[in-house]
This record gives sequence, C-alpha cells and structure tokens, in this order.
Amino acid sequence: MKPLNKGSKIVARDCDDKALIRLLWDIGEQCVYVCSSEQFKNLLNGDLSAPAIGFPIDDVYEYDESIEAKINSNLFDWNSLNSLERS
Repeated sequence: MKPLNKGSKIVARDCDDKALIRLLWDIGEQCVYVCSSEQFKNLLNGDLSAPAIGFPIDDVYEYDESIEAKINSNLFDWNSLNSLERS
C-alpha cells in the first residue's frame, strides 16, 4: 500500500455503487474520513461547517492515475482496485 497522508487522493464507493474521487482527511478504526478538495481547504482553515464524511474502510480504495479514465468508461471494475482493508 502506498503511504496515505491527509490530503491523499482516494476512491470511495458510495451507496449507489458510484466511484467518488476524494481526499483523505483521517483514518479511524472502522471508517475513513474523506472530503472534496473544497472541503479540504475549508477544514484546514478551521471551517467545520461541512465536516469530512466517514466511509466504511472496506469501501475506500487506493487512488491510481488511470482510475479516472476507467470510471468514465465501461472498463471500471471494483475488483481491480486495492482497498485500504486488503492493503
């Protein structure tokens, strides 16, 4: 697994099975807190009006440059990603 730091890009699976590219805010014991780039800037500046959202750790995956093209095509397969849980 690549080292993940606050602000690292990740891929999260939402409740509709849609892939979301987000930034890592924090990793808890059972969930990963993620946010958009705009939220990330606000959180760093102390604005907590839109907190990071927790996703189950098994629904968060390592980001790879090729993922964005795959998400927008019919070639996308969740099994091709490295989940944080398996890493």
